[in-house]
Amino acid sequence: MALKRLLGTSDVLLAGGDTAAPLGDVLPPEAAAYVLGVYVVCAQQCDEFTLALSDFCANAAADAPQKLHVLVLSIEEDEQPFLDSVRDLPWPALPRTASHKKMRLLRRLRVKGSAPSLALLEMPSTRLITSAAREKLTQQPENFPWHSRPLKEALKDVELSSNEDKPRRYHDLKGYKGFYFSANWCPPCKAFTPQLVETYHKIRAKGHQFDVIFVSSDRSESSFEQYRCTMPWLAVPFELGDLRKELAATFDVQGIPSLVVVDPDDRVVTDEGRQEVCDDPLGKYFPWHERRIYPLTERTMLRMHDRPAVIFLVESEDELTFAEGALMPTAQKYWNSLRGNKSESADDEVENELQFFIGSDSDTTDTVREFAGLDDWVPLLVVLEVFNQRVATLGEGVEVNGESTSHFVGQYLSGELQWTELAAQTEESLVIEKSAAGAATEGK
Repeated sequence: MALKRLLGTSDVLLAGGDTAAPLGDVLPPEAAAYVLGVYVVCAQQCDEFTLALSDFCANAAADAPQKLHVLVLSIEEDEQPFLDSVRDLPWPALPRTASHKKMRLLRRLRVKGSAPSLALLEMPSTRLITSAAREKLTQQPENFPWHSRPLKEALKDVELSSNEDKPRRYHDLKGYKGFYFSANWCPPCKAFTPQLVETYHKIRAKGHQFDVIFVSSDRSESSFEQYRCTMPWLAVPFELGDLRKELAATFDVQGIPSLVVVDPDDRVVTDEGRQEVCDDPLGKYFPWHERRIYPLTERTMLRMHDRPAVIFLVESEDELTFAEGALMPTAQKYWNSLRGNKSESADDEVENELQFFIGSDSDTTDTVREFAGLDDWVPLLVVLEVFNQRVATLGEGVEVNGESTSHFVGQYLSGELQWTELAAQTEESLVIEKSAAGAATEGK
């Protein structure tokens, strides 16, 4: 995915934030090989790391085989805090008004921690190297650009312990793997573990090859063993503390409990496994790839902040099957047009610009209706662009079925829809935007 898919050709602010220039004039040519560091900042508490990053760019990174170029992303939305956050930095910055582009970039980089943070992209492929470069720079500056070891290499000689079977080797695990970061001392972990156990058994009962590997953050071996005995899966031995830290860094684990699912080729399918288990306890959508259609919930609503959404609203849960039948062929056709012949994997990630949702009567649906100024009639099919503050609706009285849905989405893709600008937003109706910004910068 080319960088301009995320950022377009808009201008960026030059160092100091006073003047602007095209992105192409600031960064190396599109085909050049280099490392792009996206430096996420706010108006406060970034000075110490800014100095460390400046020194690194001037010294260690200057002699590296792959040159480091830094682009600043400020999460400040108001004018003065934004200017305060970028004014004294020696690198170009994305403008304050490019909010939806910033959110797309944060999502692409899987940045979960609060500012300051630093993520690295390998150019020109835009492959994510690490979203935890801040920690790497302060702890292992000599290893720039801090590529993680492949999982098969990191776990090559490790005997994974098990309560039920003899120890197993990682290379013997042929299916999907879930790396479960958790600890006995953590109350949310102890509450989530039984849920994961139930879902794990249901997934395996359906014939899926799925192994979970416990990566402990326990502080003593006795606590580790006590907790491990409650789990029907594998574990990284407690004495391999450096390996446990390495795995947490590889997946940029910011908090526990956390479940990261990888495919048989060790490519990340989702780093939101905990949320997926909570939303899908029966494992219906396992291994939790990007879905064609999402249920409209408080969590999935956050996905609307930076990408357009086709939303099909129905009266009750009894109509969900009907709604999915009407929407799925169009969603599948659109998905296929994006992916072409690529495999469904994180390394072949496609920026799925248009998303599809189904919502029934709920508080979340009421929030979306309030935000978009939608009437209460159902069924209702709309396209909502939060970042452009506009909405388009399939006409009242038009039957919502597979044909009308396909035509409506086709009109959107060809630019033929008639849009309604959203009214001035109240503090309450901005919950979509505020929640999305918090999720992108503070973690999930």
